[in-house]
Amino acid sequence: MGEVIHKVSELLNPEQDFAAVNTQITSINSLMVKDKRKFLDFWREYGKEITSFPIVGHNVCFDIVVICKCLKHYGFTLNEVQYIDTMEMARDYLVLGNFGLDSVCQALNIPLAHHHNSLDDAMAS
Repeated sequence: MGEVIHKVSELLNPEQDFAAVNTQITSINSLMVKDKRKFLDFWREYGKEITSFPIVGHNVCFDIVVICKCLKHYGFTLNEVQYIDTMEMARDYLVLGNFGLDSVCQALNIPLAHHHNSLDDAMAS
């Protein structure tokens, strides 16, 4: 099992409206993020740290695509990153009807406090 060396959890202002489905999934709404810092400010502080180690997550390719889109918005690109996708691992090693993080955690008795909370999802992954 890996060692957690740093945890950060904060809301960011996406500088654009986001779909209602995102609020349904995460319970985060536009009022909650309107005064938060922007992605670029966050990336300037943590980007080097994030890309210095493999990115671990469940369906992490989705997250990497989002990061790439955010960087592209500011005229930057993401260099190749290493990643470990726990959804891919679950599909390779488990027999389940559903490979969502909540299902995988339940099958493996891994605590998942608040599904779709980024820090809780990351810790469970």
